[in-house]
Amino acid sequence: MKFSILLCHNDVTFYKEEIMDEFMRFLKFLILVLQLLLWILEVRNF
Repeated sequence: MKFSILLCHNDVTFYKEEIMDEFMRFLKFLILVLQLLLWILEVRNF
């Protein structure tokens, strides 16, 4: 995991930026999954 390495790092700004990057990636993934679920629901309705 990247987080264990980051916890050892003493630069707080670097740590925050990395967390934000991971968070944004996670959000994008979530949005993709949600879109896929909505699409599946629409297809099933027709």
